[in-house]
Parts: sequence; structure tokens; C-alpha cells
Amino acid sequence: FVFGLLMSLLSSFVILRTEVSIERIYLVLNRIVVCHLYTVLLPFFAVGMIHHARGERWFALLIVTVFAGDISAYFGGSQFGKRKLWPTVSPKKTWEGAVFGLIGSATLGFLAYWCLLGKGSAHT
Repeated sequence: FVFGLLMSLLSSFVILRTEVSIERIYLVLNRIVVCHLYTVLLPFFAVGMIHHARGERWFALLIVTVFAGDISAYFGGSQFGKRKLWPTVSPKKTWEGAVFGLIGSATLGFLAYWCLLGKGSAHT
């Protein structure tokens, strides 16, 4: 919690030292929320997940599914990507990469679930 608060204050100071406007205040508030999400809430969620029954398997499933989506979206978009998803926000993201990411997450997520938690696991 303290780390997230320090990161929020640091980002607020860096942004607000130039000028104060509505856009700057909005940016500061946005950074505070993002800093808290990544530095406070997600680690607490991960620790809470691990402490449940078979929680380490659920956490591994989460990691495998996210990595599978990222990797398949990258390779699918770089090989087959033609139509830009949202060029002003992320110029290299494509619709084809998004579809490959969804398919990769669903496929490997299902296989990982079956191996880690389902009938394919040794600890059913």
C-alpha cells in the first residue's frame, strides 16, 4: 500500500510541476488509479488467490492464459495483420492480432485448465 501511495505522489508531482489545467488534473487522477491498480490491488488479488484451495493452480492458469493471449496476438498480428485496430492509441495493433490472441487464450487456457484443475490433473 505504501509503495502504491508513494508512486502516486511521485507521478502527481512530476505531472503538476509544469502547469495546472483540467487535462493535467485528469491525467494525475488517471495515473493515481493505474498506480494503485498495478501496485496494490493486483498483488493482493494474487496472494488471495494463492491462499485458496488449489490456488497456486488457479494462479498458474491465469498466467498461462494471459501469456498465451499476448504471444499469439503478437505472432498472429505480425504475420497476418492488415487492418489497424485503433491507430491513434496503439499503431501496431491489428484486428487479426486481436482474434489470434482471443483464440490463443481460449485454446491454451482450456488445455491448461484441463491439465491443472480438470480431469487431466493428478489432483482432482
